[in-house]
Amino acid sequence: MVESGKRSRPQRDYDGDTNHQKKHKDDKGTNNDELVVYRILCPEGVIGSVIGKSGKVINSIRHESRARVKVVDPFPGAKDRIITIYCHIKEKEDVDVDDDFNHTNPLCPAQDALLKVHAAISNAVATLGDSDKRLRDKEECQILVPTSQSANIIGKAGATIKRLRSKTRTSIKIIAKDANDPTHSCAMDFDNFLVITGESEAVKKALFAVSAIMYKFNPKEEISLEATVPEPPPSIIIPSDVPIYQSGGFYPNADPIVSSRSVPPILGATHIPEFQGYGDMGSSWPVYSSTLPVVPSFGNVSRYEELIIRVLCPF
Repeated sequence: MVESGKRSRPQRDYDGDTNHQKKHKDDKGTNNDELVVYRILCPEGVIGSVIGKSGKVINSIRHESRARVKVVDPFPGAKDRIITIYCHIKEKEDVDVDDDFNHTNPLCPAQDALLKVHAAISNAVATLGDSDKRLRDKEECQILVPTSQSANIIGKAGATIKRLRSKTRTSIKIIAKDANDPTHSCAMDFDNFLVITGESEAVKKALFAVSAIMYKFNPKEEISLEATVPEPPPSIIIPSDVPIYQSGGFYPNADPIVSSRSVPPILGATHIPEFQGYGDMGSSWPVYSSTLPVVPSFGNVSRYEELIIRVLCPF
């Protein structure tokens, strides 16, 4: 049974050992083991029910399937949470992509856990009542599929995905990630969104078929198994309605910038006895002058003046 209600503390992975769960093997497995990984999307509103109180539901799935199941931290802007499911196997079974996949025996622990997590998500969504995004007799499943595996699911000229749609009587769509859509922030750059829609049993059959193809063909991309989300680099954002410079212009009122001193002339320097806006103060500073346009000041009449840079040389 799926637990309902949100948890009071952060909904994290709960990947530690419990009294009801044996310790998992290392994430990397052995050198001869092959990695099978799936990533299913869970609506943010039901992630608490899928995890269960104190991780009861998701720990039960881990225990029954013997697969690793991790709930990834939320991505900024994303409306769904990623649940990463994976396992290591020594030798894969031979899979025929043209098979009807009428049998229900999972090919590996990860596929078994994928189907169980999907069932938990469907049950949690059903407890919320009618949804605006789907009809009452329809069910939806979303998974992330790398580009290399997406090509295997589509097949030559779309033959494979057309056959899957026909045999399962479901709608199967593969949508590329939109970098400008913040709700797609949970996907990696090489990911596609695979969406299955239809009746409950049909969606389950289609999910089994799609995951069987992913089981057969390893992804060429490197998929992260971490549950934490890297923080974005810091950035400075200045609101458009805040002026960057003072309304009086670039320079403040006249103020002496140096005390009166005398230094030897510098080769190639041009002496300018007076600089508008500052007192001469009787100094004989050598300067390098360069005529550059000054950006028009805010609030005053546009004009161009000579910009002079004084270079001080220590004794």
